[in-house]
Amino acid sequence: MENRISYFEGKYPSLCKGGAIGYWPSPSQDLPLFLEKKSQIRPVLIENAKKYMAELGLESLINCFRVSEGDKHLFFSIDDERGWRWFYIEDGPGHRMIRCRDLSAAEGVIAFNIASDVLEHINDGKKAPRIFYDGKNKEFRFTYPFCDYLMHMKMLHYIETMYKGDWVRENFGKIEFADTEKVQEMITEKGKICLENEVCEGTGFKLDDLANATAVMADMLYRASGD
Repeated sequence: MENRISYFEGKYPSLCKGGAIGYWPSPSQDLPLFLEKKSQIRPVLIENAKKYMAELGLESLINCFRVSEGDKHLFFSIDDERGWRWFYIEDGPGHRMIRCRDLSAAEGVIAFNIASDVLEHINDGKKAPRIFYDGKNKEFRFTYPFCDYLMHMKMLHYIETMYKGDWVRENFGKIEFADTEKVQEMITEKGKICLENEVCEGTGFKLDDLANATAVMADMLYRASGD
């Protein structure tokens, strides 16, 4: 676990309507490092954002993309025929890390991964939650590091008690659960979520299903970490 960011004091990051949402894992440690290093890592983040755009087939956004720096934030904006939209990396209310406006689902993936880039740079390369795109199959995979004690939480029990199962079934279709001593899986019509080897991984999800899938995992891991 030494090379992973596995615990968030606030909510774990996820996609949402209009972009992404996430909080600083450890504000007292992360924020001073961010303020100290944001000028240094800004060029890296710009190049990473362009790389993510190309991977997602959004090359047309590269020339419309701008990054500016304030005293306590980095501001990323896109201005094209669809209009002006943006996201901040900052210390927002409740130590919220990502603030977005009017991003598309794919642009939300970019914001999510840029926030993870920031966390990895200020935490000496420790792995942060991340979303990957498989262009061949047009599918997404996401990984969340988590503490091994979370395996004591039963995914089936969580889904049934916290969501009553209904919301999950409405959004993911038929669900099957697999539970062994070392692996827990939720297999749905939209994709699979697996907890194994101190990593939560979602596979096989399409872009339109990512927000719901990451929201479920972010909430599950946050609630379980408080048990």
